[in-house]
Order: sequence, then C-alpha cells, then structure tokens
Amino acid sequence: TNRLRALGDGEDGGSALHALTTLEELYLAHNAITQLGGAVRTLGALDTLDLTGNRLTSLDGSQHLTSLTEFWCSSNHIPTFEALAPASDALGATLSCIYLEHNPLAKEYDYRQRVAALFPGITQIDATMVRRG
Repeated sequence: TNRLRALGDGEDGGSALHALTTLEELYLAHNAITQLGGAVRTLGALDTLDLTGNRLTSLDGSQHLTSLTEFWCSSNHIPTFEALAPASDALGATLSCIYLEHNPLAKEYDYRQRVAALFPGITQIDATMVRRG
C-alpha cells in the first residue's frame, strides 16, 4: 500500500511540511505514521490536525502546534496519559476538541476525567461534549 510512514524532521529531515507555515488544516488519517517529531514544528497556524488510524505512541512534536483547537487522534497506539504530556503542556488551554478513542489509554476507567484534567479548555472528548461543574 502507499501509506505515509514518517513525516520527516523538518527542513533538514526531508519534510516538505516546513514550508507550509500558514497551513490551517492537515488531514493525514489512515496512514502508518509512528511519530510527529520535528516535521510539524513550523505549523504554528494549524487549527485542525487529523491523525486518525495511524501508529502513534505519543504526541511528542505536538507542542509546536500552538494554534491547534481540533486534534483527531483516535485509533492509534497511545498507551498512557503520560504520552499526552507534550500536547497537554502546550495546548491545555487552547485545545477544544480531541479524539483519542480506540487507543489503549481510552480503556482506562477514568479516561474522560483524566483527559479533561490534562486539557482544561477542552469542550469535546471523542464525540461527547464535556460537562464541567
């Protein structure tokens, strides 16, 4: 199959993404991507990122996506809440929607509560609105 397996590491790593500094939406669903790495570091204007159905095990690299409000990352291989730390640290207040269903961490009993705690600005987790209070 013709599927992306890597995004490169930016300007020196062979990725053409580094030149797309004003890109607002990027849809890379159903590939075989294993990591974001530095390939997305120049995509500061990105508002929506779809990585559904890949092979990600962490969100390392997402800390560069400071304008991101929609992050679709279901059906990957994200094992723990610690793997969300890069995204949480950078996007906790700005991210409004995240899809993580069908990842190993989504099987945890307190999955929704922990995701909501990591991303205080979140209003939607998977297909369900977040209730605060």
